[in-house]
Amino acid sequence: MEDNNETVSVCVVNWNGMKYLPKCLNSIYAQDYRCEVEVIIVDNNSTDGSLEYLENQDRIKLMKNEVNKGFSYAYNQAIKASKGDYILPLNFDVFIEKNFISEMVKTIKSNPSIGIVSAKLYKQIDGNESNILDSTGIVMEHFFMRPRGETEEDKGQYDDIEKRRIFGACGAAPFYRMAMLEDIRFPDEVFDKDFVNYVEDVDLSWRAQLRGWVCVYNPKATAYHERGATRKNNNKIKRDYLVYGFKNRYGSMVKNMTSEYWRRNRVKIICREVTFLLSYYNGVSRTVRLEALFLALIMLRKMLPKRKVIQRRKMVTDDYMDTFFCYDKVELRQSLRDMLSLLSFKNYRCKRKRG
Repeated sequence: MEDNNETVSVCVVNWNGMKYLPKCLNSIYAQDYRCEVEVIIVDNNSTDGSLEYLENQDRIKLMKNEVNKGFSYAYNQAIKASKGDYILPLNFDVFIEKNFISEMVKTIKSNPSIGIVSAKLYKQIDGNESNILDSTGIVMEHFFMRPRGETEEDKGQYDDIEKRRIFGACGAAPFYRMAMLEDIRFPDEVFDKDFVNYVEDVDLSWRAQLRGWVCVYNPKATAYHERGATRKNNNKIKRDYLVYGFKNRYGSMVKNMTSEYWRRNRVKIICREVTFLLSYYNGVSRTVRLEALFLALIMLRKMLPKRKVIQRRKMVTDDYMDTFFCYDKVELRQSLRDMLSLLSFKNYRCKRKRG
């Protein structure tokens, strides 16, 4: 049974989410958690009528920004204003089942070293719930974040107990221990405000892992996620998602990758990154990737002071972190071949004019 003083703060950042907010809020109000659930919503200067809708909701604490300050900044505002022992940042396009919070609390209370709990998220497509997984946690492949299980039909393939420990939780509906957030806060931010949007969940999970906090997956806490709701039918936002996502990926690597890990794996990492920058990658243009690298270099001066603090406070070994960021010899050989092929003269020689 839950303790009477254990409050859960649900924090939602809204920007033109009128299409989704009523269903999202109703799913929060329907929770079976017997202790207090406070709902804090930060509106980032919405123009679709959702702000007016929220102003008429008497069960929420509403904070209003006169300009869109981005995801990280707004979530930091909400967390700072919260009184919860546990924090649930929730995307407005996520709809949680009624036992979601109680399951999350049960899991995080089972071990004091657990700082993050990841839920089982299903895809909701154009308002229709599905049995297709959206995320069962964050895994890292060559320092690229991947929602584990995304697009797979759920057959319980990630429910085994040995698959419960995970690198991090998807930012659409992670569950955090407030004590953990206070522990990794720097200097007054939980999410890195310099990231603005995207990859802030990966960065937070990485910092938590370095401090010795554990992230686990609870398959009984389920929700539905209409991924990319703010990007639909907006090509500029879609492009910004790629540019700033890749830029923030580099920022997170600079802050959190240990010097020893870099020393051990620098050849593999360089080969992989050069290949990534020069080759075709999942339909993402080379221009987008190079722009992201340029912006990351500009951001470097802000990341290095943060790195200094994060690395000084690290509590786990590099061998432990290797379990999340593993490269094998086959991957190294393939990366070397790919890089040499891309850098070969024949790929860059000028073609003779026809006729």
